[in-house]
Amino acid sequence: MLQILGQVYRRHAAGTELALDPVAVGQGSGEPFKDRVFEMGQQTENLIRQTRRVLEARRSEADLRRQLAERHRELAEKQLALIEAQLAGRSVKN
Repeated sequence: MLQILGQVYRRHAAGTELALDPVAVGQGSGEPFKDRVFEMGQQTENLIRQTRRVLEARRSEADLRRQLAERHRELAEKQLALIEAQLAGRSVKN
């Protein structure tokens, strides 16, 4: 019979030799998990509120830009009418 020389590997315990701590069903309260879920919900609500504020501000800014552009267009039309009237030799009331 052939003999093989070697060392016994003793670095890690076998799975069946590992100690397990028994935990009774219902022993864990789950409170840390519930607290974390609540915090995440709060953070999500805050993010939604901030996003709505930003969108509303952008909408308001866009409305103001449209109003300003309309006012500029009206003024430009009035100026053009005055110039045309001067060129034609007639007067136009503001």
